[in-house]
Formats: sequence, C-alpha cells, structure tokens
Amino acid sequence: METLYTVQMNIVMLLPLITVIFIILLMILSMLGKKRQINYQEKLVINNTLTDQINIKRKQLDELNERIENKTINNKVSLTNIEIKVLDWYEASNIKIPVDIIEDLSNMKLDTEENIMNYIEIQRYFWKLENSKKVFKGVNNK
Repeated sequence: METLYTVQMNIVMLLPLITVIFIILLMILSMLGKKRQINYQEKLVINNTLTDQINIKRKQLDELNERIENKTINNKVSLTNIEIKVLDWYEASNIKIPVDIIEDLSNMKLDTEENIMNYIEIQRYFWKLENSKKVFKGVNNK
C-alpha cells in the first residue's frame, strides 16, 4: 500500500509541472501557427511579385519576337518584312516609290512602320523638289 500511496503522491506533485509544460507547449504551437500565417502571407506577396515579373518578361519577349520578325530579311527582295508591308500599303494606294528610295530604305534598317513611312515621305518630298528644278538658261549657251 505504501508504494501505491507514493506513486499517487509523485503524480500529484508532478501535476503542476506537467501543467506548466503543457502550457508552454501550447504557447509554442500558437507561435508556430502565427509564423505559418505570416509565411503564407509572405508567400502570397512573393507569388504575386513573381507573377508580375513573369508577365513583364512575357511582354518583353513578345516585343523582342516582334522586333526579330520585323528585322527578318526576305531574301527575294533584300528587304525586311515590315518594309515590304509598308511598301505594299503604298502599292495598294497606287503610289509609286522610286527605286533609289527603296535601295536607300534597305540600307537604313528602320524597325517600325512609322519610321519607315516617315523616311519614305521625306524622300518622296525631297525627290519632288529635286525633280521640279529647271536648268538655268545661261548654262546651255557656253
């Protein structure tokens, strides 16, 4: 009987210690739960940031692919695809472009439709002025 009494006394004496350990474990578990929430929120922020960066990189890739496509040279006419496209617009409008302008255009390596059209229009204006000049009367009498 004494041993049973001793065991019960030891259990009663250990109860406050077990309670304190249990409370400490609960506190640790609650702190881990908060860390998991913070980690989850941080992971959401990181995920959103990475998704935004991926979208930006995709846009950059699309732009680069478009520039590569625009710079690809058609071997039949030695012009880029975008230059051919702009010249097709002029042809559809029944506007004839002098060969000199087309040759110069192939050497310019312009990369946007707007730049190509601006260059062609400037050259057309220059050639219009150049072709409207007349020879002086005194030049022929030498």
